[in-house]
Amino acid sequence: MKILFRLIGKLLKYAWRTINFVRQFIVNIFFFAIIIAVIVAFNHQGHQKPTPELTGRNALTINLDGKLVEQPRKISDITRLVQKYLGAQLPQEIGIHQLAHTIEQAKSDPNINGIVLNLNDLQHSGLSKLQTVGQALNDFKTSGKPVIAIADNYDQGQYFLASFATQIILNPAGAVMIKGLSANELFYKDALDKLGIHMHVFRVGIYKSFVEPYIRNNMSKPAREDLTRWVGKIWHDYTEQVAKNRQITTEDVAPSGAELLAKLKAVDGNAAQYALNNKLVDHLFTRDETKQYLIHLFGGDNHGDYNYITLNHYQPLKPPLYQSLNSSQPQIAVLNASGPIVSGSGTNGVIASDDMIEALDKVQHDANIKALVLRVDSPGGSAFAAELIRSKLASVQKAGKPVIVSMGSTAASGGYWISSTSDHIFAQSSTITGSIGIFGMFATAEDGLGKLGIHTDGVATTDYATVTPLAPLPDDVAKILQLNVENGYHQFVSLVEKGRHFKSFNAVNKIAQGRIWTGREAKSIGLVDSIGGLNSAIKYAAKKVHLTHYALVHIDTSGSTPEHIVAQILDSQAGQWLSSTLPWLPSLASIKTQTPLVLLKQDPKHLFSYCSLCRNPL
Repeated sequence: MKILFRLIGKLLKYAWRTINFVRQFIVNIFFFAIIIAVIVAFNHQGHQKPTPELTGRNALTINLDGKLVEQPRKISDITRLVQKYLGAQLPQEIGIHQLAHTIEQAKSDPNINGIVLNLNDLQHSGLSKLQTVGQALNDFKTSGKPVIAIADNYDQGQYFLASFATQIILNPAGAVMIKGLSANELFYKDALDKLGIHMHVFRVGIYKSFVEPYIRNNMSKPAREDLTRWVGKIWHDYTEQVAKNRQITTEDVAPSGAELLAKLKAVDGNAAQYALNNKLVDHLFTRDETKQYLIHLFGGDNHGDYNYITLNHYQPLKPPLYQSLNSSQPQIAVLNASGPIVSGSGTNGVIASDDMIEALDKVQHDANIKALVLRVDSPGGSAFAAELIRSKLASVQKAGKPVIVSMGSTAASGGYWISSTSDHIFAQSSTITGSIGIFGMFATAEDGLGKLGIHTDGVATTDYATVTPLAPLPDDVAKILQLNVENGYHQFVSLVEKGRHFKSFNAVNKIAQGRIWTGREAKSIGLVDSIGGLNSAIKYAAKKVHLTHYALVHIDTSGSTPEHIVAQILDSQAGQWLSSTLPWLPSLASIKTQTPLVLLKQDPKHLFSYCSLCRNPL
């Protein structure tokens, strides 16, 4: 029997060694693959193919196959290689300001005789971002060069941008799908009740609706009224702009249901013919017919296509929007603040207070930087983090450097907090801003645990030491939390009163209470100073510091390169595959970007100035 046990033991030991060898072999292969990828990436950087020269007259072809963003994330060559070999790609991000800058350069370029705008794969991007690109296209058309928009189908975001074109081409089998706007939320009160979870809510502002899904089964009357008003304003901006661009009426853009049905019946339900008849498009062409039409407009090449250069090949031929920080010229700095506001450090997609403060410290102490333009695109987040950032911005101002805010699609709640005491605020007409309010939430599950037969008991030196999700919230603690929220709201409103030069606290309070405003409305009530985009803010900043010649520089808030490379890999589909395949990889997950809801919990006081509905509905 002992011999048998020894034999089994040897077999098990041999099996374990074999398994361990295979495991280590796989890990080592992956390790060496990463090393090779690093070497190839650096070699690739040093031996890139030369950019093709622009000869003759060409159309600039802009394939918007991705999402329009304020500032694209930096994707390392190593990350791209890992994605390529593991068959996973991050969605393409197209920076709206660099794109608008390139369109401006093409306007005066004698080698560019028009623009072809391919919108087939443009993702939802927000109205203000589309307006930024659209305004650049309008300016380009003043040169007399055509802009041709092409797509098999147009959703209403794609069509909004297409409406700025000289001509719009639609596939005969396609459609222009203008549906209107909506904003909806899920409500969880009944579900939480069934689970025995109590949501303790503390807020100031009857329009501060973030908490409503946890304490109601539908929208409150104030929240519905506020939402109806500002969504209606955005839709009005949409239809007015499209009607102006196409020289038709707003009724042609968005007819009533009965009128739409009658017009579709007249063309036997042919959506493409309906679009042509109502001047939404100019031509119904198949893909081959579109190619022939573009050859007719721009001339043909030796490969049976029209003469063109792609955006990716054209941009390297021209000076970029932002210059080097090493420039000896006086500088205007641009800093992007995009995403939820969180405490500490973060990666792409959030406004992390420590990263922002580090970037602002560079601005404050760099003698070459004379003014700062802060581009804000944020629904808010941690009230504590927002105040840390705003306070550092005030230090930049005290150093004699004006801070000019340029609002993107959204600058609400905490996004407005960080903007409130700047020297001047620009917003676009469709910017979603305001939502001046604050809230806190605390969940307890004592009833839910009781249903499962789980109970909690213990001792504490004070009532406050017993605060836990497992027990009821003491009344005194609830009152203290409400006082904290009220104090935070008073601080927020006072900052707006001082920063935007209102006559009194009550004057701000009347337009605060969590109410959401469009950019145009915000200007009329004094929350913003001017309507305009990033270029307007930059010109204002230069004028403010009496500069006619200056270098425009971009301040980066990214962390260390290795940290971001790993985060990018883990955020991709490749990262998901690696996590499931290699057992040691999940230990790196702490580097990965967390979800906004998780990051919001980092506020030390659990107080938030965040607007869940403040997302552009287009």
